[in-house]
Amino acid sequence: PCSQIDLWKENLRKTLETQAGFLYRELSKCNGLEPFAPQGAMYSMVKFDINKLDLKDDLDFSSRLLQEENVFVLPGTAFGCPNVFRVVFCCDEPILGEAARRIAGFCERHAN
Repeated sequence: PCSQIDLWKENLRKTLETQAGFLYRELSKCNGLEPFAPQGAMYSMVKFDINKLDLKDDLDFSSRLLQEENVFVLPGTAFGCPNVFRVVFCCDEPILGEAARRIAGFCERHAN
């Protein structure tokens, strides 16, 4: 028989899997972005194409995204991965949806 903690863990795993898939699908639609499917973490790595967006690098991307859209992502330079950013997906789907919409709008405005 499963314990309460086992049920909680399974529910959490399913929730995170659903949220990860949702965010992956939404960010895959964004011009200039290439998200990577997470591998057991509570965040996704997203590569952006500096040839498709009028942004200098991941620091410029993350700084301007925060200023313009109030969405925080961690620039990949912080952990040795330039032109990549990390975004968490451990919040509720409506919040993820709003963040994805803001990121998409940001990418559209900054498209080359």
